[in-house]
Amino acid sequence: METWLLALLVAVTGLLFACLLAWWLVRRFARPPKELVSRIERLSWAGRIAVAVGLMRDERLPIGIRLLIPAVALYLVLPFDIIPDFIPLIGALDDVLIVMLALRLLLRSIPPDVLDYHLSRQESIHPELPSGEVPKVP
Repeated sequence: METWLLALLVAVTGLLFACLLAWWLVRRFARPPKELVSRIERLSWAGRIAVAVGLMRDERLPIGIRLLIPAVALYLVLPFDIIPDFIPLIGALDDVLIVMLALRLLLRSIPPDVLDYHLSRQESIHPELPSGEVPKVP
């Protein structure tokens, strides 16, 4: 029993190290444009969802990129995971890494003019947040 427990501990530690290394590599080498990211951050959650839906419907994007958004959402909703969620801390780590990788891939794959178009549409719907202004929390 002790050998089995030790092997499990080594496997989990190795997997955690591999996930952290992948996260670091993605953060270091795949940086999306900061201006677009800051514009996305200023949107409300409803605005972000509207941008995602608009991108999924935009025929200027390849079908693989358009299907990535619902595929990630489906991965998060389904109970099947790479690492089961009942394992503390590490169970949620794979979900976070999948979302981070998908967002980086989306931001790198979508042409800036297409993303700018969808962001501008959402910003025009909510004109109370002009470009460059961060909302103040009361």
